[in-house]
Amino acid sequence: MKRTLKTTLAASAAAMIATATMAMTPIEEIEVTADMEAVANYEAATIWQSLPEDLERRLETRLNADFVEGGGKIEVDIDEISLANNFEQVAGLEDAELAGKVTLYGVGGYFDEAYDLSVSALDVLQYIPEENRIVAPNINSVEIYSAMLDGFADNVVEKLQ
Repeated sequence: MKRTLKTTLAASAAAMIATATMAMTPIEEIEVTADMEAVANYEAATIWQSLPEDLERRLETRLNADFVEGGGKIEVDIDEISLANNFEQVAGLEDAELAGKVTLYGVGGYFDEAYDLSVSALDVLQYIPEENRIVAPNINSVEIYSAMLDGFADNVVEKLQ
């Protein structure tokens, strides 16, 4: 029992330290870019048009970042071709994805690092409240839009922990 308690306390302390580190992450800039003109579908364009700003806000909130000159930088470049394909070719959610290149410059103790990140619509259904899953969501729904941004932002933040 003592061993379990010590392990639990150690894990709790580590989680608190990680949370404190994330809360104090000095960031100079979070930049999300996407060519939204590539989304020709009118219905989708009305929902997805503010993707860069909405994703930036989600990252800022999750990182609880202190914006300081000389801090790290997070760049996300959304893959417009993948995004446009969601609306032109996908009949259901099984193939829909939000994909992009994430680049970190001196963030969270990391030196420059870049990686590709893809979040599928089916993977993020957990972000949609149960009562909103009754109607089959589609890629043009506000619920799927919000869930995909939440899943993408969570994956970026998880990579920093």
